[in-house]
Amino acid sequence: AAPRHSVSLHMVANDFRALLTRRRDGTPRPVFMVLRHAPAASPWLAALVGLLTVASGLLPHAFILATGSVVSAVARGAGDGLDSPAGDDLVRGLFAVGLLFVAEQSLGPFRGAAAAALALRFRARISERVMRSVLNRPGIAHLEDPATLDRIAQAQGVGPGGMGPSEALRGVVMLAELRFAAIVSALILASFRWWLAVALVVFRLWIRKTVWREMARGSAVALERTQQARFSTYLRDLTLRPEAAKETRLFGLGFWIIDRFVSSWSSTLEAVWKERRRGDRKVVLGALYVFVADLAAFALVARAAASGELSAAEVAVYVQTILSIATIGQMRAEDQLIQYGAASLPAALDLDGALAHSPAAVAKAASVTLPRDAPTQSLSFEGVSFAYPGSTRPVLRDLDLAIPAGRSLAIVGANGAGKTSLVKLICGLYEPTAGVISVDGHDLSTIDPADWRRHLAAIFQDFARYEMSIRTNVAFGAWKHGSDDDALRTAVAKAGAADIVDGLPHGWDTVLARQYERGAELSGGQWQRVAMARALFAVHGGARVLILDEPTANLDVRAEVELFDRFLELTAGLTTILVSHRFSTVRRADRIVVLEGGRVVESGSHDELVAAAGRYATMFELQAARFRDPAGAP
Repeated sequence: AAPRHSVSLHMVANDFRALLTRRRDGTPRPVFMVLRHAPAASPWLAALVGLLTVASGLLPHAFILATGSVVSAVARGAGDGLDSPAGDDLVRGLFAVGLLFVAEQSLGPFRGAAAAALALRFRARISERVMRSVLNRPGIAHLEDPATLDRIAQAQGVGPGGMGPSEALRGVVMLAELRFAAIVSALILASFRWWLAVALVVFRLWIRKTVWREMARGSAVALERTQQARFSTYLRDLTLRPEAAKETRLFGLGFWIIDRFVSSWSSTLEAVWKERRRGDRKVVLGALYVFVADLAAFALVARAAASGELSAAEVAVYVQTILSIATIGQMRAEDQLIQYGAASLPAALDLDGALAHSPAAVAKAASVTLPRDAPTQSLSFEGVSFAYPGSTRPVLRDLDLAIPAGRSLAIVGANGAGKTSLVKLICGLYEPTAGVISVDGHDLSTIDPADWRRHLAAIFQDFARYEMSIRTNVAFGAWKHGSDDDALRTAVAKAGAADIVDGLPHGWDTVLARQYERGAELSGGQWQRVAMARALFAVHGGARVLILDEPTANLDVRAEVELFDRFLELTAGLTTILVSHRFSTVRRADRIVVLEGGRVVESGSHDELVAAAGRYATMFELQAARFRDPAGAP
């Protein structure tokens, strides 16, 4: 019987806890969700905020009671002077009132600063969690999925102004102080009429629940409009960031973008306001009920005072407690912070799990660790097909390709032939729809992605231009070796970028963006040499496969040929993959393959392909003709 009894008590306790922390639909209550997760950001700071909140809730009541003692002393000692016992009580009461007032005024800013510090740490913790969740996926398919992007946006903020968990925490701290003060007030009022205190608290909570439910509907609508909110943010950033600044001014797009932003954002807000208006009648009726209840409470106190049951001091205390209890039912700006800010928490907390079960997640467990010098044999595609997530049109179709280790391969073809997609598959950024990619005979999907990428270095067409120092931009190729200054200088020299570093105002510490102090901007060609230096520094870090995926789009043909030739010289003996739509730049590669329709249609050296008079020869001749004079002389 004893075990059954303890189990039943445990079940009752769990049911009661669930009642407090969860709604009827089983979803967590916003306040308890914030209180559960915020302390992990800084336990000691959370404890300090809790203590200061309790103190902030008690001090006003101590002030009320001290005020009551002053009123009592005045009533008892009117005309007796300060030398009387009542006068002594008055002086002590006034001193206490002044001391409590100073304490209350001093504690507020201190508590606010502690709460703000905790909120900032909470925001950083949630942001870190979101970043880790996104980066934990080995590929990038999830970053092209609208539903995932909506969830990431929700994790960073919901509703007007993008309120997030840190705003919710600030709201919880503010309301906790008011709610605690209201409970203490109810306990004081209970000494007059216990049922009056209970009635006011219950009634206020009932009204608050009604209004809160209407507010919750508004935050739900805001969540449904996340994609539209993302578009609004994109429009805003078009006018604030430098990337599109030239075109927005050249084509006079500024006011058009602003109009679209206002229209898009207003549409989102209007949906929220429309949902709120449905509950306006309940809110108005609730306010009327509150007015009547408070009026009845004041009338009851006044009647007791008129009958002599209450003294002037007691009336002063009870009137203030009734006003304090009223804060339980009031809907304040903090409620909106909690409702919208807490709505972003589930998206942040569940993001990792949601991505782990998404189609972009890796299905096979990593079980192979490659030797440091891999690949030593080949990198192979066997019957590989690939279509981007959400698309039914395959980019690669039953592709077979063997890339011998230690040799250079050039991949050419028209736009849309699948060249960049093939490179993304090599890098493990996507998984093939069908077929197998293998490294020295090992299925790539069974190799730990982080381990495989330590063997890779790449310069993509849209290579990253980090708004950081040039040292960091190069060191990112093998960041664990970033303190090796000699290797950094060697990589920069090999890439032909030494003069770039020498010409920067602060040398290696110059930030490559004018938007920062000690910053400078580079030309397109200079950026390409920095990216090349980054790839060469990756070789120093152990990369054995180097990829150039059309990174020279801003260069003329001569400059591109020089860059490719230099790259092939510097990477001799490594597995090198060059991707280009310019046939003249890849002539020195050991082998050239032509992609068309997602398949390899020709393969051989430059001379062999020209002699075969096939697609490569035709396209090469078309491009070469552009550089001949009208008479046909080269």
